[in-house]
Amino acid sequence: MRKTLSPLIPARANSKLKVIGRHLGPLLLSSGIAILGYAGFQYGAMIYEQRQLQTRWREQQQRAEEQHSRAALRESNLARISIPSIQLSAIIVEGTDQASLLMGPGHLIGTAEPGEPGNAVVSAHRDTFFRKIMNLTPGTTVLIERGGRIFTYAVEGMKIVKANDRSVAAPTSDNRLTLVTCDPAYYPGPAPQRLVVFSKLVSAPAPSPSVAALKPLQAIQMKPGAVKKAHAGGIIR
Repeated sequence: MRKTLSPLIPARANSKLKVIGRHLGPLLLSSGIAILGYAGFQYGAMIYEQRQLQTRWREQQQRAEEQHSRAALRESNLARISIPSIQLSAIIVEGTDQASLLMGPGHLIGTAEPGEPGNAVVSAHRDTFFRKIMNLTPGTTVLIERGGRIFTYAVEGMKIVKANDRSVAAPTSDNRLTLVTCDPAYYPGPAPQRLVVFSKLVSAPAPSPSVAALKPLQAIQMKPGAVKKAHAGGIIR
């Protein structure tokens, strides 16, 4: 004999689903608001830190402009990186740990200082400061301003390496600037690879424009979820 289901069973199931829906909806809404609020707070903190760094950098530029000495360059520990073709302009911070990269592009400790002979490695997250470096092509100009001088680099090429590949940070005898970010750009969570852009100094350092004539930093454009993914840790580990 074929068994028939009680008509009460579907009714009970629907009732349970309605109860779950009533509780789940507000919970998801609250979670979304919390995530957006946290991302907004981190974005605001990033802008604030960059503005504070810009003030310090301008002061160092002013002192170097007045002294015109090699010592002034050594004492200037802040540098600005600018890539006009992708509208990037930011102050470089020291270190590539999580906290540093939330403030700006980070200089990899142990590599040459930006503008100095050797291989200077600078990294940033794929969805904040370096979100457009995949668009760079050979010959693209990259500028470093530090110690009252401007250093002009030209992109030579790029490649993708594994996340733990530190060969890109190897010392060099010439003056190079290596930019590193996570890859793939839209990978959810910690990315397994790194996109590396290689550039080389192409002209002798020139006096930086007068501090009074320097343009302020542009606001940083972030992709949705940028802050959340940024907590994965440093670029080069």
